[in-house]
Amino acid sequence: ITPFKALKRRSNIPRQFDFITKLLLLIEYHDVRFNGSKKLMKKVMNVLGTDLTKQLLEVEYADISAQSEYQREESSNLETAKTHLNEIIKDNECFKLSQLDINGKDVLNLGVKEGRDVGNILDYLLMLVVDDKCYQTKNQYSYTKAKEYIYGNQINK
Repeated sequence: ITPFKALKRRSNIPRQFDFITKLLLLIEYHDVRFNGSKKLMKKVMNVLGTDLTKQLLEVEYADISAQSEYQREESSNLETAKTHLNEIIKDNECFKLSQLDINGKDVLNLGVKEGRDVGNILDYLLMLVVDDKCYQTKNQYSYTKAKEYIYGNQINK
């Protein structure tokens, strides 16, 4: 179990632990090797949020600067990652549930009972959007993907 997960399990962490929580997240994710993939950037942003992802890139730059010349070649991947980060922000690309056009009410309207399944379906649709396998707009294709998930996983209706 990672230090962050152990801390996250505590139900009522006071605000003074926000700094520690962010620090532990940076430690946990600092080994992510950005490979030029915009999808990877969206997945990291989904977990860390925009501000913490920016801080993570700064940590990565510092880490590479302290390494040998061989490791410094990875800085071009960080430049690409930074470009992707800025594009995602500028274009308001979807990387978190609150940006998804389909919401819990839409899933309930498909006949799914309230509960954990609604969130699981939304998480599934978000990953399809992040992986560029589905558009984030409310369209028939999105609803079809939701229905496939519902029936493929035998969701209680």
